[in-house]
Amino acid sequence: MAAGGVCTLAPREAPGCSSSTSAFANNFRSSTDIVELSVGGVRMTTTKQVLGLVKGSLLADLLEAQHEDACIYLDFDPALFGRVLTFLRLCRIATPDCPAPLPSIQPEDRSAYRRLISKLGLDTFMFGRPEERSSEGDIFGIISGGGNPDRLEDRGLVKIELSSSAGVSPAWRQEALGPIGLHGLALENQYGSFSSSLRIRFLKHRVRVEAMEFRIKRNDLARMSDSWDFLHGDACIPMSHHFAHFTTTTGRLVVPSGADAFVDKVEWRFPRDFCIEHVVLHGLVLEAA
Repeated sequence: MAAGGVCTLAPREAPGCSSSTSAFANNFRSSTDIVELSVGGVRMTTTKQVLGLVKGSLLADLLEAQHEDACIYLDFDPALFGRVLTFLRLCRIATPDCPAPLPSIQPEDRSAYRRLISKLGLDTFMFGRPEERSSEGDIFGIISGGGNPDRLEDRGLVKIELSSSAGVSPAWRQEALGPIGLHGLALENQYGSFSSSLRIRFLKHRVRVEAMEFRIKRNDLARMSDSWDFLHGDACIPMSHHFAHFTTTTGRLVVPSGADAFVDKVEWRFPRDFCIEHVVLHGLVLEAA
Protein backbone atom coordinates (compact mmCIF):
# COMPACT_ATOMS: atom_id res chain seq x y z
CA MET A 1 0.00 0.00 0.00
CA ALA A 2 1.47 3.36 -1.00
CA ALA A 3 2.72 5.61 1.78
CA GLY A 4 0.89 8.61 0.36
CA GLY A 5 -2.56 7.36 1.32
CA VAL A 6 -5.69 9.16 2.48
CA CYS A 7 -7.05 9.61 5.99
CA THR A 8 -10.64 9.69 7.14
CA LEU A 9 -12.64 9.65 10.33
CA ALA A 10 -14.84 6.56 10.21
CA PRO A 11 -17.43 5.07 12.54
CA ARG A 12 -16.31 2.22 14.77
CA GLU A 13 -17.34 -0.41 12.21
CA ALA A 14 -14.48 0.74 9.95
CA PRO A 15 -12.15 -2.13 8.96
CA GLY A 16 -9.98 -3.17 11.85
CA CYS A 17 -12.00 -1.31 14.52
CA SER A 18 -14.16 -3.24 16.94
CA SER A 19 -17.67 -1.93 17.57
CA SER A 20 -18.00 -3.56 20.98
CA THR A 21 -15.79 -3.12 24.02
CA SER A 22 -16.12 -4.19 27.62
CA ALA A 23 -17.07 -1.82 30.42
CA PHE A 24 -13.52 -2.18 31.73
CA ALA A 25 -12.10 -1.12 28.39
CA ASN A 26 -14.45 1.86 28.27
CA ASN A 27 -13.34 2.96 31.72
CA PHE A 28 -9.71 2.47 30.73
CA ARG A 29 -10.22 4.53 27.58
CA SER A 30 -11.83 7.41 29.42
CA SER A 31 -9.07 7.50 32.04
CA THR A 32 -6.16 7.35 29.60
CA ASP A 33 -7.59 8.97 26.46
CA ILE A 34 -7.25 5.88 24.30
CA VAL A 35 -7.74 6.30 20.54
CA GLU A 36 -8.51 3.47 18.13
CA LEU A 37 -6.91 3.45 14.68
CA SER A 38 -7.39 1.33 11.61
CA VAL A 39 -4.25 1.53 9.50
CA GLY A 40 -4.70 -0.17 6.16
CA GLY A 41 -7.27 -2.42 7.85
CA VAL A 42 -4.98 -3.30 10.78
CA ARG A 43 -6.23 -2.27 14.20
CA MET A 44 -3.91 -0.20 16.38
CA THR A 45 -4.52 1.51 19.69
CA THR A 46 -2.73 4.49 21.17
CA THR A 47 -3.43 7.60 23.24
CA LYS A 48 -4.35 11.17 22.47
CA GLN A 49 -1.07 12.27 24.01
CA VAL A 50 0.89 10.25 21.45
CA LEU A 51 -1.16 11.31 18.41
CA GLY A 52 -1.09 14.95 19.48
CA LEU A 53 2.60 15.00 20.33
CA VAL A 54 3.64 16.99 17.24
CA LYS A 55 1.47 20.07 16.86
CA GLY A 56 0.60 20.85 13.25
CA SER A 57 1.14 17.27 12.09
CA LEU A 58 -1.54 15.32 10.26
CA LEU A 59 -2.05 13.06 13.28
CA ALA A 60 -2.58 16.01 15.62
CA ASP A 61 -5.02 17.59 13.15
CA LEU A 62 -7.01 14.36 12.83
CA LEU A 63 -7.15 14.10 16.60
CA GLU A 64 -8.58 17.61 16.83
CA ALA A 65 -11.26 16.70 14.26
CA GLN A 66 -12.09 13.33 15.81
CA HIS A 67 -15.65 12.77 16.95
CA GLU A 68 -16.08 11.23 20.36
CA ASP A 69 -17.14 7.84 19.06
CA ALA A 70 -15.03 7.59 15.90
CA CYS A 71 -12.21 5.34 14.83
CA ILE A 72 -9.50 7.09 12.82
CA TYR A 73 -8.92 5.29 9.52
CA LEU A 74 -5.51 5.76 7.86
CA ASP A 75 -4.81 4.38 4.41
CA PHE A 76 -1.10 3.79 5.00
CA ASP A 77 1.19 0.79 5.06
CA PRO A 78 0.55 -0.61 8.55
CA ALA A 79 4.08 -1.94 9.07
CA LEU A 80 5.73 1.41 8.30
CA PHE A 81 3.13 3.37 10.25
CA GLY A 82 3.65 1.04 13.20
CA ARG A 83 7.34 2.03 13.27
CA VAL A 84 6.36 5.71 13.36
CA LEU A 85 3.82 5.11 16.13
CA THR A 86 6.43 3.26 18.22
CA PHE A 87 8.83 6.16 17.75
CA LEU A 88 6.23 8.68 18.94
CA ARG A 89 5.52 6.52 21.99
CA LEU A 90 9.22 6.42 22.82
CA CYS A 91 9.41 10.21 22.45
CA ARG A 92 6.87 10.47 25.27
CA ILE A 93 9.29 8.83 27.71
CA ALA A 94 12.57 10.00 26.20
CA THR A 95 15.08 12.13 28.11
CA PRO A 96 17.98 14.30 26.89
CA ASP A 97 20.38 11.56 28.01
CA CYS A 98 18.33 8.81 26.41
CA PRO A 99 16.58 10.15 23.29
CA ALA A 100 14.18 8.05 21.27
CA PRO A 101 16.04 6.16 18.52
CA LEU A 102 14.77 6.66 14.99
CA PRO A 103 13.05 3.61 13.49
CA SER A 104 15.19 0.97 11.83
CA ILE A 105 14.05 0.81 8.20
CA GLN A 106 15.21 -1.69 5.59
CA PRO A 107 16.93 -0.03 2.59
CA GLU A 108 14.21 -1.16 0.17
CA ASP A 109 11.54 0.52 2.33
CA ARG A 110 13.28 3.85 2.93
CA SER A 111 11.72 5.68 -0.02
CA ALA A 112 8.16 4.73 1.02
CA TYR A 113 9.02 5.52 4.64
CA ARG A 114 10.21 9.02 3.70
CA ARG A 115 6.99 9.67 1.79
CA LEU A 116 4.99 8.53 4.80
CA ILE A 117 6.89 10.84 7.15
CA SER A 118 6.32 13.73 4.75
CA LYS A 119 2.60 12.96 4.44
CA LEU A 120 2.27 12.87 8.23
CA GLY A 121 4.04 16.22 8.55
CA LEU A 122 6.76 14.81 10.80
CA ASP A 123 9.81 15.74 8.69
CA THR A 124 11.09 18.54 10.90
CA PHE A 125 10.28 16.75 14.15
CA MET A 126 12.20 13.62 13.13
CA PHE A 127 14.94 14.92 10.85
CA GLY A 128 15.40 18.62 11.63
CA ARG A 129 14.78 21.70 9.52
CA PRO A 130 15.15 21.31 5.74
CA GLU A 131 18.29 23.42 5.63
CA GLU A 132 19.92 21.05 8.12
CA ARG A 133 19.29 17.80 6.30
CA SER A 134 19.35 15.97 3.00
CA SER A 135 18.34 12.45 2.05
CA GLU A 136 20.31 12.30 -1.17
CA GLY A 137 23.31 14.63 -1.00
CA ASP A 138 26.89 14.32 0.09
CA ILE A 139 27.07 14.71 3.88
CA PHE A 140 30.36 16.58 3.67
CA GLY A 141 28.89 18.99 1.13
CA ILE A 142 25.91 19.60 3.40
CA ILE A 143 27.95 20.38 6.51
CA SER A 144 30.22 22.69 4.53
CA GLY A 145 27.23 25.06 4.35
CA GLY A 146 28.29 26.48 1.01
CA GLY A 147 31.91 26.88 2.10
CA ASN A 148 34.94 25.01 0.81
CA PRO A 149 34.24 21.28 1.33
CA ASP A 150 37.96 20.53 0.85
CA ARG A 151 38.89 22.26 4.13
CA LEU A 152 36.46 20.84 6.67
CA GLU A 153 39.19 20.15 9.23
CA ASP A 154 40.58 23.66 8.90
CA ARG A 155 37.11 25.04 9.58
CA GLY A 156 36.65 22.93 12.70
CA LEU A 157 33.80 20.86 11.27
CA VAL A 158 35.40 17.40 11.22
CA LYS A 159 38.43 15.58 12.56
CA ILE A 160 40.05 12.71 10.66
CA GLU A 161 41.81 10.06 12.74
CA LEU A 162 43.87 7.15 11.40
CA SER A 163 45.22 4.22 13.41
CA SER A 164 48.54 4.83 11.68
CA SER A 165 49.42 7.19 8.90
CA ALA A 166 51.41 6.98 5.70
CA GLY A 167 51.03 8.76 2.41
CA VAL A 168 49.33 12.16 2.52
CA SER A 169 50.27 14.63 5.24
CA PRO A 170 47.67 15.68 7.85
CA ALA A 171 47.43 19.13 6.25
CA TRP A 172 46.11 17.63 3.01
CA ARG A 173 44.14 14.56 4.07
CA GLN A 174 40.91 16.56 4.46
CA GLU A 175 40.78 16.87 0.68
CA ALA A 176 39.72 13.23 0.56
CA LEU A 177 36.32 14.43 1.80
CA GLY A 178 35.92 17.11 -0.87
CA PRO A 179 34.02 16.84 -4.16
CA ILE A 180 37.06 15.60 -6.11
CA GLY A 181 39.17 13.87 -3.47
CA LEU A 182 42.89 13.17 -3.60
CA HIS A 183 44.79 11.90 -6.64
CA GLY A 184 47.92 9.79 -6.31
CA LEU A 185 47.81 10.32 -2.56
CA ALA A 186 45.44 8.65 -0.13
CA LEU A 187 44.17 8.20 3.37
CA GLU A 188 46.13 5.07 4.23
CA ASN A 189 47.62 3.19 7.13
CA GLN A 190 51.28 2.33 7.65
CA TYR A 191 51.23 -0.82 5.57
CA GLY A 192 51.44 -3.90 7.73
CA SER A 193 50.31 -2.03 10.86
CA PHE A 194 47.24 -3.55 12.45
CA SER A 195 44.61 -2.84 13.43
CA SER A 196 43.81 -0.53 10.51
CA SER A 197 41.11 2.02 11.06
CA LEU A 198 39.81 5.32 9.74
CA ARG A 199 37.59 7.48 11.94
CA ILE A 200 35.79 10.72 11.12
CA ARG A 201 34.43 12.85 13.95
CA PHE A 202 31.73 15.44 13.26
CA LEU A 203 32.40 18.36 15.60
CA LYS A 204 29.30 20.48 14.96
CA HIS A 205 26.81 18.04 13.46
CA ARG A 206 25.29 14.63 13.89
CA VAL A 207 24.79 12.38 10.90
CA ARG A 208 22.98 9.24 9.88
CA VAL A 209 24.81 7.50 7.04
CA GLU A 210 22.64 5.67 4.51
CA ALA A 211 25.22 4.99 1.80
CA MET A 212 28.92 5.49 1.06
CA GLU A 213 31.36 5.56 -1.83
CA PHE A 214 35.12 4.97 -1.93
CA ARG A 215 37.72 5.61 -4.62
CA ILE A 216 40.88 3.62 -4.05
CA LYS A 217 44.49 4.52 -4.87
CA ARG A 218 45.16 2.52 -8.04
CA ASN A 219 48.88 1.88 -7.49
CA ASP A 220 48.22 0.25 -4.12
CA LEU A 221 44.97 -1.47 -5.04
CA ALA A 222 46.35 -4.93 -4.30
CA ARG A 223 46.78 -3.93 -0.65
CA MET A 224 43.21 -2.66 -0.19
CA SER A 225 40.94 -4.69 2.05
CA ASP A 226 37.86 -6.09 0.31
CA SER A 227 35.86 -6.09 3.54
CA TRP A 228 35.52 -3.91 6.60
CA ASP A 229 33.38 -3.21 9.65
CA PHE A 230 31.52 0.09 9.57
CA LEU A 231 30.95 1.48 13.07
CA HIS A 232 28.00 3.84 13.29
CA GLY A 233 27.09 4.64 16.89
CA ASP A 234 26.51 1.33 18.66
CA ALA A 235 26.09 -0.53 15.36
CA CYS A 236 28.94 -2.55 13.87
CA ILE A 237 27.98 -3.33 10.28
CA PRO A 238 29.99 -5.74 8.09
CA MET A 239 30.44 -4.47 4.53
CA SER A 240 32.48 -5.53 1.52
CA HIS A 241 33.34 -4.72 -2.08
CA HIS A 242 35.57 -6.55 -4.55
CA PHE A 243 38.03 -4.09 -6.06
CA ALA A 244 39.52 -4.67 -9.50
CA HIS A 245 42.36 -2.82 -11.23
CA PHE A 246 40.02 -1.38 -13.87
CA THR A 247 37.38 -0.31 -11.31
CA THR A 248 38.84 1.53 -8.35
CA THR A 249 35.51 2.97 -7.19
CA THR A 250 32.81 1.20 -5.23
CA GLY A 251 29.89 3.16 -6.57
CA ARG A 252 27.10 3.79 -4.09
CA LEU A 253 27.14 1.15 -1.32
CA VAL A 254 23.91 1.16 0.67
CA VAL A 255 24.48 0.74 4.40
CA PRO A 256 22.41 -2.23 5.64
CA SER A 257 19.87 -1.58 8.37
CA GLY A 258 21.41 -0.88 11.75
CA ALA A 259 22.82 2.62 11.16
CA ASP A 260 19.66 4.23 12.50
CA ALA A 261 20.84 6.73 15.13
CA PHE A 262 22.29 10.18 14.52
CA VAL A 263 25.95 10.02 15.59
CA ASP A 264 28.93 12.35 15.90
CA LYS A 265 31.51 9.89 14.58
CA VAL A 266 31.82 7.00 12.15
CA GLU A 267 34.65 4.53 11.77
CA TRP A 268 35.90 1.89 9.36
CA ARG A 269 37.94 -1.03 10.65
CA PHE A 270 39.83 -3.01 8.05
CA PRO A 271 41.31 -6.51 8.49
CA ARG A 272 44.39 -5.40 6.54
CA ASP A 273 45.53 -2.26 4.69
CA PHE A 274 43.49 0.57 3.20
CA CYS A 275 44.34 3.32 0.70
CA ILE A 276 41.37 5.64 0.04
CA GLU A 277 41.60 8.69 -2.23
CA HIS A 278 37.99 9.81 -1.92
CA VAL A 279 35.21 9.26 0.62
CA VAL A 280 31.57 10.21 -0.01
CA LEU A 281 28.86 9.71 2.60
CA HIS A 282 25.14 10.01 1.83
CA GLY A 283 22.46 10.49 4.44
CA LEU A 284 20.89 12.86 6.94
CA VAL A 285 22.53 15.73 8.82
CA LEU A 286 21.48 17.53 11.99
CA GLU A 287 23.19 20.41 13.67
CA ALA A 288 24.54 19.41 17.07
CA ALA A 289 22.58 20.76 20.00
